[in-house]
Amino acid sequence: MNFVQIIDKKSKGLELNKEEINFFVSNYTEGNIPDYQASALLMAIKLKGITDHELVLYTRALIESGEIFPLNNELVDKHSTGGIGDKTSITLLPILAAMGLKIFKMSGRGLGFTGGTIDKLESVKGFNVNLTIDEVNDMVNDIGLSITGQTPKLVPADGKIYALRDITATVDSPALIAASIISKKIASGAKNILIDLKVGTGAFVNNVEDAKELARLMKLIAADWDRNLFVLISSMSQPLGNNVGNKNEVHEAIEALKGTWPEDFYALIKKISVELYSKSKNVSIEEAEKVFKDAVESGDALNKQKEWFAKHGVKNFDEDTQFTPAHKELFKSEKSGYVSFKDVKSFGNYLIELKAGRKVKGDKLDFDAGIRFFAKTGDKIEVGETLFEVTSSKPISENLVHNISKEITINDTKQEFNIIVDEVTW
Repeated sequence: MNFVQIIDKKSKGLELNKEEINFFVSNYTEGNIPDYQASALLMAIKLKGITDHELVLYTRALIESGEIFPLNNELVDKHSTGGIGDKTSITLLPILAAMGLKIFKMSGRGLGFTGGTIDKLESVKGFNVNLTIDEVNDMVNDIGLSITGQTPKLVPADGKIYALRDITATVDSPALIAASIISKKIASGAKNILIDLKVGTGAFVNNVEDAKELARLMKLIAADWDRNLFVLISSMSQPLGNNVGNKNEVHEAIEALKGTWPEDFYALIKKISVELYSKSKNVSIEEAEKVFKDAVESGDALNKQKEWFAKHGVKNFDEDTQFTPAHKELFKSEKSGYVSFKDVKSFGNYLIELKAGRKVKGDKLDFDAGIRFFAKTGDKIEVGETLFEVTSSKPISENLVHNISKEITINDTKQEFNIIVDEVTW
């Protein structure tokens, strides 16, 4: 097959057939197609789009490029499209396990301005994120949950194609995004999958219309593989929770299970947990809410979290998850009023400057680096009260703290905030 002709065909907006799509995916994965030709096709897809039929065929080719776990009706999965302060998995997984569900999650490192769950967990001494598939299976069967970094055995084609998209300005194609996310969920074997699709200034998707189109594409793929998919559209117009960084987010995720919940974080965790339990166990939302409340308030979820961390290699849970940064700088409000946020994405960029995120692959992270917000959207603050705190293992620039303050506004009128924006149901 002549790959130049395939590029030319798609550049004219014509539909590729199954053989042409499979040829591209298999040969690029095996190294038979050079990057410059593959990137030309990806750009043609971004600019000309692909049909629903092409998307289904393309995603199937990605999935079949590696191992596929058999469909497991007992297994659930959740994926977030990422944002500022998104430590959801660290709290959610032990809650789901305490509720009687099973979940195995593949997570990644930070990407661009967003933090990665794997980076956060590696901030805890001893936490091993590099598990084999057999180790993951054993842990899920034993305690109901496990997490690991991305493995080359599952959907290797997506791993290679995504790396190319990241450096060729082809990340922001809705079809390619949908295929990349759902291919890994399907290969992992879960029957019921929930996607937490972030929308706002701190997310990759800016508006609800684009989010709903992305949700449609995801559900199209899931249906082709007989998977149940729920898409929750949640707001990233403010950081999630009160802490952003790495180890400070882990600490906040643990403190939540001890009873100290940021309001937005609790609402999001509850919604995800209840939807997955209700669908998986075929019970009402009301019954699922009771099970959720019992798992959290009884301490079962916290105990499951401790058991989970120990299984991953953490020796002393209470000591190793404490957050005691070497340096702190407070910023006190210069006026009274109600808090709101400007460009939430900017906090991710400041975290990169603090070394809580990476500028280039391989950058060493400062796990002490982070920001703690003492007031969120709609909160009333008085002049002189602490608005936020910056932490680091090294001395902190006053100029950096001042620049961060410019992304928070104090208004005379209260701005309302709801974490749940919309949903595309099962």
